[in-house]
Amino acid sequence: MPLRTVHLTSAAPPHVQPHLLTLNRRAATRYGRAAQSLASLARDHLGTLGWSVASPVQAHRLLSAAVADEGVSARAYGAVVREFLRVEADLDALERDDVPRVRQVARLAARYRALLRAGKLVDGAELLTVAANSIPRLGALTLLGYVRLTRDELRLLDTLAGEGSEVWLPWAEDALFDENDRAAVWLETRGWTVVRDEREPGGAAGAFLGLGERAAPARSCASPEDEVRAALADIRGLLTRGVPSEDIALVTVDDAAWAPLVEAVAWEYAVPVSVTASVPLADTSVGSWLARALDVVEGRVDFETVARLLGHPLDQGLDPTSWRALRRERPGTFDAWTEAGVTLDGFVWPEQDTRAGGRARLLELLRARGIRARASERRPLDQVALDTLEKELIVLAEPAGETLSRGALIEELRALLALLAVAPEPRADAVELVTPYALIGARVPHVFALGLAEGAWPAPLHDDPVLDFVERARLRRAGVPLEVPGSLARRDLLSFWSLLRAAPEALTLSFAARDALGKETLPSAYLTRLGVRIEPYEESAVCSVEEARRSDLGSDESAPDEVLDFARAAFEVERRREAHLTFDEYDGLTGLPVDVDARVFSANQLRTLGTCTFRWWLAYILRIEAQGEDEDDTLGLGQLQHAVLRRLAREAIARRDEDAREVMLGALDHALSEAETELGWPRTRTWALQRPEVRARLDRLLRAPAFLVPGARIEAAEVEFEGVWQGFRVRGQVDRIDRLGGKLTVLDYKSGRSRPWGAQDTDRKLNLDLQLPIYLQAALPALYPQEPTGGAAYLSLKTAEVIGRVTLSEAAFEAFAARTRRALETGAFVPSPDAARRACTRCPFPPVCRAGPRLERKNAVGT
Repeated sequence: MPLRTVHLTSAAPPHVQPHLLTLNRRAATRYGRAAQSLASLARDHLGTLGWSVASPVQAHRLLSAAVADEGVSARAYGAVVREFLRVEADLDALERDDVPRVRQVARLAARYRALLRAGKLVDGAELLTVAANSIPRLGALTLLGYVRLTRDELRLLDTLAGEGSEVWLPWAEDALFDENDRAAVWLETRGWTVVRDEREPGGAAGAFLGLGERAAPARSCASPEDEVRAALADIRGLLTRGVPSEDIALVTVDDAAWAPLVEAVAWEYAVPVSVTASVPLADTSVGSWLARALDVVEGRVDFETVARLLGHPLDQGLDPTSWRALRRERPGTFDAWTEAGVTLDGFVWPEQDTRAGGRARLLELLRARGIRARASERRPLDQVALDTLEKELIVLAEPAGETLSRGALIEELRALLALLAVAPEPRADAVELVTPYALIGARVPHVFALGLAEGAWPAPLHDDPVLDFVERARLRRAGVPLEVPGSLARRDLLSFWSLLRAAPEALTLSFAARDALGKETLPSAYLTRLGVRIEPYEESAVCSVEEARRSDLGSDESAPDEVLDFARAAFEVERRREAHLTFDEYDGLTGLPVDVDARVFSANQLRTLGTCTFRWWLAYILRIEAQGEDEDDTLGLGQLQHAVLRRLAREAIARRDEDAREVMLGALDHALSEAETELGWPRTRTWALQRPEVRARLDRLLRAPAFLVPGARIEAAEVEFEGVWQGFRVRGQVDRIDRLGGKLTVLDYKSGRSRPWGAQDTDRKLNLDLQLPIYLQAALPALYPQEPTGGAAYLSLKTAEVIGRVTLSEAAFEAFAARTRRALETGAFVPSPDAARRACTRCPFPPVCRAGPRLERKNAVGT
């Protein structure tokens, strides 16, 4: 019997040696064993020597230190640096390469490796390479379930495998398996015997290679949701007939992307499904709670930020009565929150603390808020996420005595959200959602493959932003075995071929004719290569109460059902909205008048009213909250810049005898610091880099001629007013009032580069500016009676240029006032978009409005 044997075959081994190495659990279960991989063996071996694999935090910290002097990002360079280490590239030789980028990557990889070794650490990518230098012989082993073996895997395998070892690699007479041929030849030079199985694979695996025909069809579904429903309906039937859940698998190339849809439909169908896809910590409930908590620790205690934290499902929350009181009071400081009965003591961290102290504070915060107790009541993923976070906090706290600023500590904690990934353990009693790699070497009687659409499976290949495919191909020809498009494509092909081999009995392939956004798709090239018939799927059974309700929606013949009765009423409302030629009360034709004389409007309210009455009704009468309704940036940097300019203008007013521009330039740094303090601006590393740019922009603005025209004197800044305009009571705040040539002029700051859209004019175009006319005709007369008025303009804070001046058109204003007053007095707030429907592109209420051709039909008929 040969000492060590490589089997190139499409068959599975009839028996295995005492030591079984495989990538996945199902392949090991096939032989009654527990899964153990080359990587797990290597990790255990290095552990006995006192070495460890760097955790995500350790790896990121050391890689950041390695790239610090280069002015590049650790995240951008991390993948290619690790690939250099994995393939055991000659870094000294590559540091003398002709291409500067290659020399840079080699230099960074050498630094990173040196930092790892100083702490007796290895990166996970180089784990096999390092272990191969010292790992002892394991004895007789069987390796299976690998579609191919990379050079580091081959080296470790050759070192490990003792007498009687067998390696089973997928193979057939096809160019697809050339890499496995080359791996076998390399092992043969190391004393292995190579046995090639000349038998042709049958079934779908054979058809994929052009051998024989496959009669079973693939099915085409209307959408990804229909695709999932079809698969889970079949699975439900199998489970009902007594098929064990371990004999069924749901497979997709991107399990994380499909997981939410699969879990939702599985819950509806009462089908037990286990999703083990890795997700970033940031995408878990624990991660989202931590992100909100760090906002508060950072000092952002405005009502909205703290309310988002209190409303998180893992936080302790508040009772409805307390919520109502808080909404009235809207506390915005730590003291105000305490007075309102909400204790935020655990979120007050010192300006500086040790790493160990920061870890202790976060752990205490997690305990005090009861996060673990609530996580244990929710999904298993929440518990795993919390365990992973607490484990990594131990690493983050080293060295324990190192002192960090609060901002630096918060930034490192935020980095965990992107660095850490978590995945729950599979449930024994559930059907698994897996990728093809989880079935390599396994045998599963019933496999359902989802998402076989072109551009999705196989997933498109993307060039590395640091080392592109051209450079990779050159280095590969020079003996550095980096991944290139050909090797990556063959890897994906092999994984799909292995999936076909894993399901010899019942394989169901499907794709959606349209993707989740409704865009038409084509079948995957894999389906084309298989030569299968693609047949449309027809739903054959109702699998849930929800589906039964949908089928009974248009019928009155069903058992009493309150949910269905409500759904029928809602469906009838929508049917009328789409089918009838006139508006009704569900389309804003309320018949409920608004007392115009008793209401006070802002300029923005009137503009919204003149843009679309339905939008105004939703926002200001129904009070449906929406973010980003106004295109002007009134938060973020825009808010900071306004605060700085307010301080500067008031400083110039207080020192009228001095040159206003010079006064403001001299006070800029102090005003910026004061504005940061007032707004509780986060002092992050990102802001430290961004702040000089913002300061320079403000400096350019102050020096610009348009900011303060010759002869002008600043009269007031951010002054509030209340007056009357075109019969409407108006209230607002003017950014700046100047006195020029004996007249008062208005300057309104805009963070963007262009003037804001106006209300609709008589041609239904958004050209009717209301804000500046209101300031000129209502604000100035109210603030400065009997004073002559001049002009008004918008000033861009980005370009330091005037981007619009006031235009007075009394006829247009009167038409606007008559139109909007009529709508208010009759309660007719129907959807009325502008002719080009530009406002619709920024409207926050499309799910409510359902804008479309129906509006043109109805507006043509009239209300």
